[in-house]
Amino acid sequence: MGTVIEVNVQEIEKRAQKLNAYALTPVQQRRLLKGLGLEGEEQTKDRFDTKRDPEGRRWRDISAAYRTFLSRHYSGAQPPLGKQEHLCSFPFLGTMCTLVQ
Repeated sequence: MGTVIEVNVQEIEKRAQKLNAYALTPVQQRRLLKGLGLEGEEQTKDRFDTKRDPEGRRWRDISAAYRTFLSRHYSGAQPPLGKQEHLCSFPFLGTMCTLVQ
């Protein structure tokens, strides 16, 4: 006596075809990812303008130490627009990073 296992894959194949109909082409994937990237960039710019985090909470004010740093290196309380330098969070103490907008 033996055991017989019968598998009907027609239902699985139907569902696989249905899922494949939802798959994006490489061009559609690029468009989707580009749109998501642009939206993320726009939201980030808005957060800098409104000084609020993604949940809408207001940012803390800059620390006294950072305010002192800015006053020593720039004429105002913040770097000039277009080229901003700040202390990085890298392990190299005192490392300066330049952000070009």
